[in-house]
Amino acid sequence: LPRLDYVRTLALNDCELTDAFIDELGPCIAESENVRSLSLSGNRIGNAGVAALVQELFTNVVLVSLDLARNQISDEGAMSVADFAKVSVSLTDIDLSNNEIASLGASAFSSALVHSQLLAQLNLSANLLGDDGVEALARGLSAS
Repeated sequence: LPRLDYVRTLALNDCELTDAFIDELGPCIAESENVRSLSLSGNRIGNAGVAALVQELFTNVVLVSLDLARNQISDEGAMSVADFAKVSVSLTDIDLSNNEIASLGASAFSSALVHSQLLAQLNLSANLLGDDGVEALARGLSAS
């Protein structure tokens, strides 16, 4: 992929992207000083792809919005994103709706809500959170 020198918003929604594509995209996003919004919703990205993407994002200091809705992400992938949210100096908006995230992923975000000074929007709608997951999120919200 080319460098993303002038791109502020990159949306690759519903493109049938897989984890393999993330290996190519991740370094481009990491090097970009301009991409503020990354939307990869409606693809076939799983936990391995999310982990690879997040690993690259740790060096990105400008990404504000990350949309990974409607993929194949479960607790493991959610934990990777939550770990990134805890330390990000720019991320304010995360959308992981319509995935396969259960209570363990919700617990990871509970901790992220406590530690992140910036996270303002977190969408976990249409996942498998259950009562335990929502209770964990509530604990994080009350402590933040």
